[in-house]
Amino acid sequence: MGVNWAACLIRWQPHVRRNGERLSLSHLHPFRFEVRFAADGGRPPRVVEIQVGFTCHVFTCDIDNAGTTPELYSDKRETRAFDEERYNWSFRLKGILTELEKRKCYFARREHFVTFVDEGVRPGYEYRVFFTVRRKNPSTVELLVQSAYIGRKELRPRGQSKQPIGFRAIVTNVILQRALTEAR
Repeated sequence: MGVNWAACLIRWQPHVRRNGERLSLSHLHPFRFEVRFAADGGRPPRVVEIQVGFTCHVFTCDIDNAGTTPELYSDKRETRAFDEERYNWSFRLKGILTELEKRKCYFARREHFVTFVDEGVRPGYEYRVFFTVRRKNPSTVELLVQSAYIGRKELRPRGQSKQPIGFRAIVTNVILQRALTEAR
């Protein structure tokens, strides 16, 4: 892949707190990893590159949900409130994403997916990671983490399917340009 593989993915600027402290967001810069597929159904073995990017929703929240004096974070698209909890959890995202093959994924809505993390979360809650996967070329997909936050288990995300779908199935169908259908 060329030098500019991440050109369309955002490299987030640090968050500057009111007191001038700079919080790095470099752990949310684009990265990539590979998923290896064995020969299958007449197709040769292949390697698919997963190019990962993040939206600011993994470290910010809606201003209306931020309390009385939120610290704001702006980019060219929107202004949101910096969220300390989301920020702290965002350091785990790279590990979660590179292990998606071992995790259960679910349809969230339309072409969005979600995976859940229970480890290290207070009882009755889970860390939810929402993402999309789109084909860039026959051997590359872009995974964009749309949002990630702690939520109450009893209040499941709207549109979440009951049946899990494997990450390999998601990638295979996206690469082969097959429609992904959720089992209800």
